[in-house]
Amino acid sequence: MAVAAALVDVDFLNKARMRLERRCTVSSEPAATLSAIERHVAMGPASSGGHSVKLFSALLALCQEMGAPWVASLEAEQDVEALLAADVDDGGENALDWKQEISALKERIS
Repeated sequence: MAVAAALVDVDFLNKARMRLERRCTVSSEPAATLSAIERHVAMGPASSGGHSVKLFSALLALCQEMGAPWVASLEAEQDVEALLAADVDDGGENALDWKQEISALKERIS
């Protein structure tokens, strides 16, 4: 979804910056009443913390690729290295791969 937003939302960089500054906290409260299998289908196998770092990594990579001038200062913040290291799903690379694939498909059908 981050890639789709990056491709179509003209205000993506501003919205992504706000999420990144809040460290992309993902709440799993709505899923608390679901059974284990329903929660897995709705949210995937990761914990809410795992989802947060994956989203953080994806948004940061997309903003970096799009040339957001504030990315370097964000990356210099003390906790960012630990957040990125906790991303076992490689959200940043996945997001960039998806963006490349979607862009290539868009060019082929245009």
